[in-house]
Amino acid sequence: MTPWSPSDDTTLRAAFAAGYPDADIGATLGRSASAVEQRRRRLGLVRERVKFDLEALRQCAADGLTAREAAERMGAAYNSVVCWSSRHGVRLADGRKRGKRRSRA
Repeated sequence: MTPWSPSDDTTLRAAFAAGYPDADIGATLGRSASAVEQRRRRLGLVRERVKFDLEALRQCAADGLTAREAAERMGAAYNSVVCWSSRHGVRLADGRKRGKRRSRA
């Protein structure tokens, strides 16, 4: 484990302020996303939680969007969209590709 240098902390602070995710910051610094997250928290850099817009999710369902499309439209994480839709009974379109099945010979 390589100790964090003052230069690393400066880079982390600047990238965090610019809105880069931990994974991107980690790639720049040669560290894992979890290492960046731990250091960021130690430095008092905490990401603001975004309130999830349930009405926007319901509108995405009414428009026939898949979970991935809804996540992109809402600017939310795919997993958050799936979790919230399941929790609140919002049925999004099925995004699985369906094709002809090959017969077994």
